[in-house]
Amino acid sequence: MFAGLFELLFPRSCCACGARPAAGPFCGDCSCRLEVPPQWRCPRCGGPIALPPALRGLAPGADERPAPCAACEAAAYDSIRAPFVHGGAASEAVHRLKYRGRREIARLLAPLLATAARSCALAADVIAPIPLHPLRRRERGYDQAALLARALAGCLGLRHDERLLERLRPTTQQVGLDRPARLRNLEGAFRAAPRAEGRQVLLVDDVVTTGATAGAAASALRDAGAHAVHVIAVARAGF
Repeated sequence: MFAGLFELLFPRSCCACGARPAAGPFCGDCSCRLEVPPQWRCPRCGGPIALPPALRGLAPGADERPAPCAACEAAAYDSIRAPFVHGGAASEAVHRLKYRGRREIARLLAPLLATAARSCALAADVIAPIPLHPLRRRERGYDQAALLARALAGCLGLRHDERLLERLRPTTQQVGLDRPARLRNLEGAFRAAPRAEGRQVLLVDDVVTTGATAGAAASALRDAGAHAVHVIAVARAGF
């Protein structure tokens, strides 16, 4: 009864365009503009890999597991997963969540993240966001990754620890930086709490681009003794 009343008073709208969808977080038109990651991708970070011409356009066979990409060789995370490729309706939903104050989008997207996490069997005993610096959080009024992490924890029935990871300094915007510049920008940017020791952490972010931020956050957790670090985001860029 209360769920029906809430829906009547606050009707669900499409995460991307704002229209009221028939069902789910996206309307029919925007669902057609969602792109899922290709089958040929890095098995560790989920990012694009170079394929020989003979394999392009073909689905991988059961015994054709590609090798991890070069960017993952020294990465501290165990895996990165995202249900969507960044672009189209997925990027519009993230934009509305981050910059348009549409906080409810985190709750609507959380079941999709939960499905992606379950399908990849991401083992975790605690969920934490990759946090904004407090100054940026005050400017925005909220942390979109923290909203996603809290909603995802509710879907998966796992503990949520918003303070497990701390951003120590306000890094410059990563947009437009190549991977080496992103890595330099993030040096010493994060610190994990001592209670991360022995934990299997599922880190949550809105978008993964090169994986540099995820790597820096995971490295801080590893330094604090985390047993495993998986990362999940709404979208994966780079395809």
